[in-house]
Amino acid sequence: MLLIDLCPNTSNCFLSQAGESVTVTSCTILPAYLAHRVSSTADVTESKAGSRENGTNMVTQTIKFPINKMSVSLRNELELLFQNLLVAVAVDNNGTPWIYGVDFGMKATQADAKTGVKLGDRNGYEITLVGEEKVFALKVDNTSYAALATVGA
Repeated sequence: MLLIDLCPNTSNCFLSQAGESVTVTSCTILPAYLAHRVSSTADVTESKAGSRENGTNMVTQTIKFPINKMSVSLRNELELLFQNLLVAVAVDNNGTPWIYGVDFGMKATQADAKTGVKLGDRNGYEITLVGEEKVFALKVDNTSYAALATVGA
């Protein structure tokens, strides 16, 4: 998963949609999660709800992911993460990259610090991002994702 800074006052992330895929270029990749990626541990949920009274629909997007090993520098990065509006790119179990928070961004809403009890328990943070969008997540074209993942590697 990649986290992208989405500043509403600047155009630091350029998206263009062609067919079923979104092309992503010129983004500011945030360092907090990139250096601490843990394979097969993020959980993404999307729920669509409508209001007959208001004539509206929305999709609530929730992403939970761990970052291992608590540290002062990581804690400071997480403080900054909570101040940003984010876009997230996650790859599903089929190898397809999806982008979340495209129109309205996602906010970090919770961070749980856990030290673990046993030697084999996780020591680190579990972060929750939440966003509300008009539609379900959009597919990111493979070329864009490869370029973004290389920048973050």
